[in-house]
Amino acid sequence: MAIVVRRATDDDVPALARLRRRSHEERHEVDDDGEDAYVRDFVAWWSPRADGFRAAVAVDGDRLVGMGFLAVVDRVPVPGDVDRHHGDIQSMYVVPEHRDAGIGGRIPTRSCPPCGPFPPRIGPGKGHPVGKKRWWVGRHRSG
Repeated sequence: MAIVVRRATDDDVPALARLRRRSHEERHEVDDDGEDAYVRDFVAWWSPRADGFRAAVAVDGDRLVGMGFLAVVDRVPVPGDVDRHHGDIQSMYVVPEHRDAGIGGRIPTRSCPPCGPFPPRIGPGKGHPVGKKRWWVGRHRSG
């Protein structure tokens, strides 16, 4: 089955929490109240913050196999542009059995919404490592 990469929906949030926990467990020892408690806490944390984050998921059938978040923050205005935003790609993860198939490189392009009147630029750069690439998000002014 083909992997579909799409923007996450509210229905994906519990599965995002499970994937986030799994990604953390790969690198750190976890000492908490267990997965169910973490999912509950993540969902409660996400609800009031959903407007400040965008998430993208990679889906294999009905299973989430990858994720990435874009934290969107306001920037200080400049003359002629008072509605400025910045995006920070965070918590990129692809489950081990689906790595090295290009999925991680597709996730950032689905998590970034239009940033004001200018389209976002997402591309390889000095940003976050995703597989064999590093990604950054910025705004592009045309003209």
